[in-house]
Amino acid sequence: MKIVFICGTDINFSVLGVEYISSVLKRHGYKVELLVDPIHSSDNKISYIEKENLKKLKELKPNLIGFSTVSAHYQWALKMARLIKKEMGAPIIFGGAHVTATPESVIENNVVDMVCVGEGEEAILELVGSLQKKEDRGQFQRQ
Repeated sequence: MKIVFICGTDINFSVLGVEYISSVLKRHGYKVELLVDPIHSSDNKISYIEKENLKKLKELKPNLIGFSTVSAHYQWALKMARLIKKEMGAPIIFGGAHVTATPESVIENNVVDMVCVGEGEEAILELVGSLQKKEDRGQFQRQ
């Protein structure tokens, strides 16, 4: 199973949470990639980096795509999720500070299949295990 995290980041934002989750997934034998967008613009224009990240995602063919968002990057994450949904069928999960603060409004977006509230290390292991076994994901996604 392959998981790809996509983060909009700058010098004021760390992907430490994603790094923790990635470490746990790798320790359990999962393949994990991180794509970063240091520009992360939420306008309708698609940047070169966004195009390159979409191209890379198609090449990687992930089974799960994750976004860790803070409020400042949330609109950019939704923009990227929309672009991804047009091109790919992999489920998308949103986590991070913004999601933990407002999970109900985040899951209302039709491009967000699942949300993770709070710390994600144990939850993501349970989720990818379930996805790998093709078990019912009802407890993890929009009802």
